[in-house]
Amino acid sequence: MEFEWDKDWHLTFELKKLEDNRTEFTLIRSGWYTEEITDFVQPHTAIREHMKGGWEKIVKDKLPAYIEV
Repeated sequence: MEFEWDKDWHLTFELKKLEDNRTEFTLIRSGWYTEEITDFVQPHTAIREHMKGGWEKIVKDKLPAYIEV
């Protein structure tokens, strides 16, 4: 699944079936450019680092708790 998030970011979620009834999940973020500034006057590099921590928490903590119910 892919979608655009605001005008600057692109997100891709990939699912791959593995052996033993397991699934591999990959999150790809793109659209980050060192020299770009967002509409809310923040450098892409600062926003990228801020959002990285959020995605790690979502993928490592919240997603497994949600799908293992």
